[in-house]
Amino acid sequence: MRENLVKYLEEFEYPENYKEVFLPAMDKLLESQEAKEALLGHIEDYKSGKLNWDSIVSDAVKYAPTIGIHEYTSRFLFYTALIPYSYHYFEEKGLGYTEWYDSMIDFKWKIDECVKCYGVIGVFTDWFKSFFTADRVAFGRLQFNPVEAEYDYKSCQFDIKKGDTLITVHIPSDTRTPFNRENRELAYKRAAKHFAKILGKDEIIFRCGTWFLHP
Repeated sequence: MRENLVKYLEEFEYPENYKEVFLPAMDKLLESQEAKEALLGHIEDYKSGKLNWDSIVSDAVKYAPTIGIHEYTSRFLFYTALIPYSYHYFEEKGLGYTEWYDSMIDFKWKIDECVKCYGVIGVFTDWFKSFFTADRVAFGRLQFNPVEAEYDYKSCQFDIKKGDTLITVHIPSDTRTPFNRENRELAYKRAAKHFAKILGKDEIIFRCGTWFLHP
């Protein structure tokens, strides 16, 4: 598991100060037989398609104090231990390395947010589940996943019924890619092509809600 973490941190170009936190934390985790066995169990469940996400979140929180690391650092270690086994989920949905990489780098943006909000190198949210099943996918600058419409909606161009499938859009705090019109349009085009195939629809309706509007 340590070797996989080293490879991930290198492949995704994590800064040295993040590595200096995560690698010693992983060493502490591996020294705890109970925590190590719990994490290995989650990995095996994930590989066999039986992962209980609530359980891995619970264990990440549970073992943090006994390991002697912050809960948010523990969450990162537990979640990212699944990454080496995630690529085939993307392949099954006709996606390649680019989509996998752009999706799994989201941890990097969430760590930056965690540092800004709490001063801790780790992740404080557990929303990553859909990345690990390739239901939420990053296409360049934006991230997309299917959701059900919560209510009926009528416009001059289309009607939406409650329960219809929409594609919700998330704007990550990506520091690599400019948030310009060209990159946004490219992301929408790639997502539309992918989800049209997945959902068997000619028309894809996108919906976006953003924390950019939050005080």
